[in-house]
Amino acid sequence: LWGLGTLLDRLGDRRAKQDVNEPFARVAHQIGDPGVLAVAERTLGLELLRTTGQLGKAQQAFERVLRHTAASNERRQTVWSLAETCAAARATLSMTLCLQGFAERAREEARASIAELPSDTHELAYCRVLSYGTCRVGLLSRNVADAAPDIERLIELAARSNAGIWRIEGQFLKARLMIERQEFDTSLAIVRDAFAASHRIGWHAVHTEFQGILAEALAGSGLFEQALDVANGALASADRGPAWYLAELYRIKGRVLLRQVTNQNSAAAADCFGQAMNIAKLQGSVLFELRAAADLARLRLSQDRRGEAKAVLAPVYQRFTEGFDTPDLQEVKAIL
Repeated sequence: LWGLGTLLDRLGDRRAKQDVNEPFARVAHQIGDPGVLAVAERTLGLELLRTTGQLGKAQQAFERVLRHTAASNERRQTVWSLAETCAAARATLSMTLCLQGFAERAREEARASIAELPSDTHELAYCRVLSYGTCRVGLLSRNVADAAPDIERLIELAARSNAGIWRIEGQFLKARLMIERQEFDTSLAIVRDAFAASHRIGWHAVHTEFQGILAEALAGSGLFEQALDVANGALASADRGPAWYLAELYRIKGRVLLRQVTNQNSAAAADCFGQAMNIAKLQGSVLFELRAAADLARLRLSQDRRGEAKAVLAPVYQRFTEGFDTPDLQEVKAIL
């Protein structure tokens, strides 16, 4: 059941995968083995991220994985390594914490996920932990210095083990890194190569996160119409993409609309930022809510509507308790 669910996930057949997940979880609880339960809880956490984006519930599932692995005396099962399962869950936990606004704790958990991998861990397990942990946490917190070496390491390990999917994922993450560095043409070339490679190996899963990266790269290169088409296409297929990224996709569309510089687009962009804020708030993604609020506040400031800008931005900023050295919070503080 677990193998079938993994295959269906890679093929992008979400509905069939959900049909497999339920009996997998039921059998896992019937067996009662901590190692099997750990894998079931990690599967549940990933599914929550992808289907609903409910970060708090996903966090609880990943924390249960850590408790199950701690309760088991057997460190290696026939199918799963408990140490690798624990590390993968901790890596994904770090991503959920970062999205919820806990940048410092997220950084600690991401580093811990790598440190707890055994020395004989297979390269594929390292790829998983790097991708969900230090790579994405570094990108989400816009810490280029942290993200860059681990993204290169991910791509290197994937190439060494001939893991096409992980290599492609590493390319997408590298493209996002290039956007953060304002190297848009380089980013666009990398992301196009990654999509081409994905089609060559038959990886047909719809990844709105990667389409969002493409839209950002296109907009940064001045190709606004193409960027808008990509963003709209990603939103149209959002039910097949990871739900946790939906708010960010609306924000990206809003930013693309503003780059086209028309009065009509200003209203449409504001609507996108508002939708992004609402989705992020429902999911508990304080980071994405802050980014959307910051873009909306900048728009209101450009319209000389200072009171509205502050009313939008200040309440979200005040909910943060850490990570004040990150670029997002520093920029928001400057706006306020």
